[in-house]
Amino acid sequence: MDTPFPNISTEEFDALVAQQNQAPAQTGSAGMQTSGVLGPSDNLRQAMAWSLELAPQVMTNMVSRALQSLDRKLVSLAGAAPAQMLEQAAVAMEEQRMGWAKQYTPLLRMAMAYPAPAKMAAILAQVDLRICAQEAAQLDALVQAQGSRRSNPLSAQAYVQALLELINRSPASPELRKIWADHLLPALSSQLAWVYLQLQAVLRDPASRETSAISQTDGFNEQAAIAFGFAETKDDSPAGHEDAGLDTQTQQLAEQARRTVLRLQKHLGMSAEDGDALAQALSGNPMDALLHDLDLSEQLMAKIRERGLPMPSMDESLDHLHAATQLNTLTVPVEEKAPVPEVSEEKIAELLKSYRNTTSPSLQRVPVPLQEALEDLKLPLLSLAHQEPALLTDDQHPAQKFLGLVTQRSLRYSSEMAEGFVAFMTPVDKLITAISVMPQPSSRVFEQAGTSLSTVWQRQDDAVALEESRKALEQAQMQEAKQLAGRLGFQLVGRKDAGDAPPMIKQFLMGPWAQVLARAQLFPLQAGDTERYTQVLAALLWSVSVRRAAPRKNEHATLIAKLIPQLKAGLQSINMPDLQADPLLSDIKKLQEAVQASVVAPDADTSISDPAPLLA
Repeated sequence: MDTPFPNISTEEFDALVAQQNQAPAQTGSAGMQTSGVLGPSDNLRQAMAWSLELAPQVMTNMVSRALQSLDRKLVSLAGAAPAQMLEQAAVAMEEQRMGWAKQYTPLLRMAMAYPAPAKMAAILAQVDLRICAQEAAQLDALVQAQGSRRSNPLSAQAYVQALLELINRSPASPELRKIWADHLLPALSSQLAWVYLQLQAVLRDPASRETSAISQTDGFNEQAAIAFGFAETKDDSPAGHEDAGLDTQTQQLAEQARRTVLRLQKHLGMSAEDGDALAQALSGNPMDALLHDLDLSEQLMAKIRERGLPMPSMDESLDHLHAATQLNTLTVPVEEKAPVPEVSEEKIAELLKSYRNTTSPSLQRVPVPLQEALEDLKLPLLSLAHQEPALLTDDQHPAQKFLGLVTQRSLRYSSEMAEGFVAFMTPVDKLITAISVMPQPSSRVFEQAGTSLSTVWQRQDDAVALEESRKALEQAQMQEAKQLAGRLGFQLVGRKDAGDAPPMIKQFLMGPWAQVLARAQLFPLQAGDTERYTQVLAALLWSVSVRRAAPRKNEHATLIAKLIPQLKAGLQSINMPDLQADPLLSDIKKLQEAVQASVVAPDADTSISDPAPLLA
């Protein structure tokens, strides 16, 4: 991928990290007024804290995946000049691994509380985050449901912002940092899918994890309040002055650099619409726009020289711009063209092996059925590689993107027996079978196959997200009903007709049936649920009372035949599993049978007993 790589507000981060390390005062980070501010819920605080706890592992995993990607490219470029630069990048990245794992957490913490300006949106749009799309959507829904007052600070933007800032702080050359970004950013999506699953569990049930140590550190509460929109930063915060101090000369130089870029693009036959979104995002900050356009103009001039075209005439040279801004811009030398790679069955086998050996953060590998299915693509890939040798070296080639798409998606499933694997594998298998019998598949075939699978998976993800949303709503309703049930239970056992009820029945009233009535009052499934289940309660208490029901055994037998199904319907309304409900109903039946078996004198006066309650 062609990763845009501007300077991401290093000074702002340094100022914020310095404030984080200071002792807490009456105001929070960046001048935030914290006294008397109602902060985010503990669920949100713990989710943010655990995202920071997991950050070192995320960074370590990203480096591992990036090194694997670099190794694959080195194999395909063996002996070529660009391979030397890639090898230097891999060695330098390995050296940075331990330091990055420690540095990533504080940068991520700042990125969550203080998001980057508009230019980050342009960068984020160029990062492939499809692998974690479902988990990100589910997490975002949970964060908003917990009461966050602003966009989700746990989103991918914070992770990308912190990662680019981490890379940008390295003293390595711009060429090496560019290579790092190109290989680290694609590895981020699968890591976020893993992280977001953990955070969803924390938001649904904070007790599922112990309290994070980070949440107890100085300044964390203030930053969490800012991140979730419960506190505001003053206008004099570090993030509030990107354009401060820019003079007229800087504005003029920025405009001149933009005109130069447009001339060069026109000379290369590029329309104005071909300009990248990053330049538009930077237009509000003349200094950043100037730096970006100077870098872009160097790249365009290199393309003109590479094509053997004459240089267009310029009103003012780029050298004048560099001198005026006193910038030491490094001109990246034009890399030698890589030789056409050798196409062979062994090369195709190595390519497929690199994707079959893809692992998840838990070292889980691609499921065996998909590994076997990928073998059927050997001949189609070999045929295509003879027509398009770039297939072997370019990880953005449609065929390689297709392989990456299906293997990364497969890592959601621990084995072929995992839930949802069949639904995943069925369309993949059909497409691979169709491609394998084509005499001469083109790259367009793989592109369309990837698009088709993405569409199918999006529908599946939407259905899962809808079901997750329904379950989350139901869980929230049940939680509210449980709180009401705690109060209703005491009222039920205090009823006059519950005085002679057996202990088992009183426990039943305090627990399950109180929840049934609470659910009926708050979230009725049908009109009249509250009245119906109140009648069932009265009928139940009468049916287990020897004093009141034994003299009226005929009425009793008729009533209990209708009562048991309605008791079961009530328990089903609170989603009680049959394994729990059936033993309860069995115990109630035994008490009712004891009433039927009780001995009553033939001349017993039925006037002292109560008639059977009404039961619809």
